[in-house]
This record gives sequence, C-alpha cells and structure tokens, in this order.
Amino acid sequence: MQADFQTRRSGAIYRGQCKIINGRPDGIGLKIFNGSSLYEGFFDNGQCNGTGRAISSKGEIYQGEFKTD
Repeated sequence: MQADFQTRRSGAIYRGQCKIINGRPDGIGLKIFNGSSLYEGFFDNGQCNGTGRAISSKGEIYQGEFKTD
C-alpha cells in the first residue's frame, strides 16, 4: 500500500493498494480527480469497481456499488 499520494498520468492523485506488475490502483484506495472530486473504495486494475463513495466537485455524494468506473 502506498503511504503517499502519487500523481497519475491523468493528473489525478492516488493513494492506496496497487498491482505490482503495472502499478495500477488495485484493492482499497483514494483517488482525487484534478483536485475537485474524489473516489474512495475498491479498485480493479485501475478502475473504480466494487463498494465505494464518490463526492463530486458540487458536493454531491454517491455511496454504493461501482462497476468498471
């Protein structure tokens, strides 16, 4: 598990579990998209997948299941 946030190619920052082979988010983590919205929960090969919570830049919250982003 990464202790510090790392900048992704998309410009988002991520902290959490990653695949050893390709470095993509995989497992539990927190991703902040361009400093305005975030997702915390489960990832599968770099995509939001499983139980999680998203908060939009407007403050809207969705908590539940995500499938392939």
